[in-house]
Amino acid sequence: MEVKELTKKFPVGDLEHLLDTVEIPVSSGPQAQGDVAWYPVRKGQVEGLKPIAAKGIVIVEGLNGHPHTLFADGECFWAPNTQRGQRLGVAVVPEGSTLIIGHNEHGYSAAGPGQYNFNRSREQRTEIEILAD
Repeated sequence: MEVKELTKKFPVGDLEHLLDTVEIPVSSGPQAQGDVAWYPVRKGQVEGLKPIAAKGIVIVEGLNGHPHTLFADGECFWAPNTQRGQRLGVAVVPEGSTLIIGHNEHGYSAAGPGQYNFNRSREQRTEIEILAD
C-alpha cells in the first residue's frame, strides 16, 4: 500500500513531509518506528486480547505529543501490558490481515501475520533512558 492510500484509510495527521507514493512493505520481522520497536515471537496464549477498532488504538503517546497508533487492515488484536515499564503489549495478526502502525512524523509501517511484542525503545548512555521522539 502507498502512503496516500494509508492516509485515507488510517489518518494520523499531517504527512505532507513524506512522499505519498512510497510503497509501505509488509514485514514479519523486527521493526522500529521512533521510540517504539516490535519483534515477532512464537504464537502463544495471550490474556486480555481485544480487537483493534476501526479508529485504531494509541499504544503510546510520544513525549512530544505524537501518538503511535495501531490500525487493523482486516482483523487484528491487541493486549496492553498493564505493568509499568518498557513493554507496551502484544499484537496478534491473523492470516489474511495486516497490522498498520501509524505516526504523524514517521508515517506508516506494516506487520504481516504473526504475534509481536511491542516495546518502548531505549538507549544506553550513562544510564538507560527511554527514547523520546
